[in-house]
Amino acid sequence: DAAGLVAIDSVGLSIDNAGTAANITSTADADAEDFTIALAGAHDVSLILSSTGTAADALQITTTAGGIDITNGGASGEDLDIIGALSAVNINSAEATTDAINIDATGGSIDIDAADNITIDAADNITLTTTSADGNISLVSADTSGTAIHLDGDANAASVVDIDAGILDIDVTGAATLDAAGVAIGAGSAELDLTTTGTLDINANALDMDLTDSSAITLTSSEAAEDLTIEQVGANDSSILILAAGTGTDAIKIDATAGDMLIAPSLANGKTLKLGPTSATEMVFTPSGTAGNEKISLINTSGTADDAIKIDAVAGGLTLAAGNDSLIIDADGTDADALNIDSAGGIDVDAADEIVITTTSAD
Repeated sequence: DAAGLVAIDSVGLSIDNAGTAANITSTADADAEDFTIALAGAHDVSLILSSTGTAADALQITTTAGGIDITNGGASGEDLDIIGALSAVNINSAEATTDAINIDATGGSIDIDAADNITIDAADNITLTTTSADGNISLVSADTSGTAIHLDGDANAASVVDIDAGILDIDVTGAATLDAAGVAIGAGSAELDLTTTGTLDINANALDMDLTDSSAITLTSSEAAEDLTIEQVGANDSSILILAAGTGTDAIKIDATAGDMLIAPSLANGKTLKLGPTSATEMVFTPSGTAGNEKISLINTSGTADDAIKIDAVAGGLTLAAGNDSLIIDADGTDADALNIDSAGGIDVDAADEIVITTTSAD
């Protein structure tokens, strides 16, 4: 025992204890009464704390009231190493603060490497943030098959995965699949561009396109047989309807500027091609497998003018021909000119047989 300072100066010093517990204790009764274990001398030497104990706490550094500071003041490359050669390295904190464990590199980067998995679990939020103008966050996987990167926000049907970006660029070298109960793509007032050098295939139970400005569907053909087909399939009472509420003279315009135009070339027998409103001014084409039922009719139901139906060849002639049957001109009108044949030149009537002109009026 010593009541004052004890100084031990030695060229070499060895303190050995065997067979019982041992301790070196300094009891402070005022601030700044530090207990220092130091190795002095700028040489390739080390301060070694070593334990051959076999318990989980074979080496303990413990404070019961204050903190613990481990400071490395060496030069670059003279690192602070915490190594578990045959065991795990655990850093645990029970403090209920936002920085219970704080890993901070004030001058350089943080590099975390693992020979296998890295797992981060949190009972609440996980935030990855960069603060520099050129700082980016990269998630890179070297997986060559299966799920390389998995983002899972499907704990509940109301869970949201929210991606906000000034510009969003997604590049996929293989196929891309997006499955959802509903998908909404909004481009605001900018262009929404779907581009492919292959085929754009849209499959849906129903397709609804609502447009508020001039629009076009254009096929640029580079060779023969590159057709644009609008088709309704399925033998049901279904239709293709083209409707226009426009008030111009070309509210609906169908035009062929270089080739021919075919309308109903495969119209089935017994079906009709109708032009014009029913029970008003209507032209009806009715093909049939029975010659007597195959007809073309042009009907003006309500018109009362002398030219209710007008066929006019302004510069050329007009030929009405009936093959091996009758040509019937029938006027049911009761005016004096109910049947009016007018010519600026002559009238030539030829017949291979009799010509009969009959009037039934008494006068």
